[in-house]
Amino acid sequence: MEKEELKSKLAAKIIANSERELYLQFKFLSITFGNLGFSEDESLSGIGTDGRNVFYNAGFIIDCYDKDLSVSCLILHTVIHLLLRHFAKNLSRRSINLWNAAADMAVWNIIDGTDIKSEAKNKSLRNAVYKEINKKTDIINADSCYEFISSLTNERFKKIADLFYSDNHGMWENNAENEKDPDEIPAALDVSLTAGEKDFSDEELSKLWENLAAKTLTDAEMFNHANDNFEPFIDALRVNLAKRYDYGKFLRKFLSEREVIKSGEDFDYIYYTYGLTHYKNMPLIENLEYREENLLSDVYIAVDTSGSTKGELVKKFLEETYSLVSSVSGNVKKFRIYILQCDDKVREFKEISSYDEFQKLMNDFVIIGGGGTDFTKVFEFIEERRKQTHEKIKGLLYFTDGNGLFPKTAPDYDTAFIFYDDYRNNYNVPPWCVKLVLSKEDLK
Repeated sequence: MEKEELKSKLAAKIIANSERELYLQFKFLSITFGNLGFSEDESLSGIGTDGRNVFYNAGFIIDCYDKDLSVSCLILHTVIHLLLRHFAKNLSRRSINLWNAAADMAVWNIIDGTDIKSEAKNKSLRNAVYKEINKKTDIINADSCYEFISSLTNERFKKIADLFYSDNHGMWENNAENEKDPDEIPAALDVSLTAGEKDFSDEELSKLWENLAAKTLTDAEMFNHANDNFEPFIDALRVNLAKRYDYGKFLRKFLSEREVIKSGEDFDYIYYTYGLTHYKNMPLIENLEYREENLLSDVYIAVDTSGSTKGELVKKFLEETYSLVSSVSGNVKKFRIYILQCDDKVREFKEISSYDEFQKLMNDFVIIGGGGTDFTKVFEFIEERRKQTHEKIKGLLYFTDGNGLFPKTAPDYDTAFIFYDDYRNNYNVPPWCVKLVLSKEDLK
């Protein structure tokens, strides 16, 4: 019994010293460590978390210490999982094994960007994997890592999973079932994870860690002025905290019909005259009814084909947008759809009158452009075409991944600029534009 108690005390001391070491190196994690409990669990192999506490096997911690393996690194790894809410990911359409490996890869990418002690040989092997992922995407997070390893053979996947394995994910809960609407969860839960105070639901726990991550990001950005070592961690938090948009909901609202007056007057003169004739000096005022506008109107979809825009991404956007516009129309055709490719010139213009035409366009789709980004050319093109056709324009959806030149004056139709950016940077647009920033995840 004495031996077991000594082992528990020694492991707890190693944990406490490692926690202190992390606090000195990453002061912005103080609020996280202040709200997180560490508990020994001999039934656990290694170290892991359930989102409420970090649990560890005392023998495992002592072995790591004896082998000069960084316990601080293990703790930091587990804490980053919490701040990025990897434990709360909806896995209804994902493989648990792939997600566990992808989450570990994403965390190691952050840690390897810092100067915390880690085993040199494995770090060089991990860096080789990062370079491989970067050939397909500029962003390394759990989602991009999942996409990368999904295409690997089983043998290659197992090697990579073993290379990045660090902590036990057995306590992570799958929130695919009985998932609450996020709008029903309080936006600002009390930031407290003290054991026994409250039994948080999975959704509340995810929201709590979101709030903790937001506070941690604020502190990290402040400390980063003196130490660029935090930049990988800050970037990861920014991406993870960025709001997820429902593109379908946005587009349905953008295309929604508006009520218009039946004529250009405020009341019906027939009733007015009838009243004067039959009731002497008593005019009858009948307010005009409103109706929804059902006239066929034009929807222009412009895609920025400057050098940085990728063809597969543009196709994904067009397919999603065409599908949503068609669903808004229902069985009655309400919109004429036009698709333009433009960089610093309008390179291609297509009218789409049926699904077959759209499918043919997608099958043969090739990006035409590669020049600079000048948004004004699309607006000029639409105005010239309008002079000839006199068609009614519902709106313009402009898909781009960067800034460009905007018209100096507002058009008389709705305009939405849809920026593709996994980092969700803030883009400046004129006040007459609707702006939406989407990531690859939003277009799935």
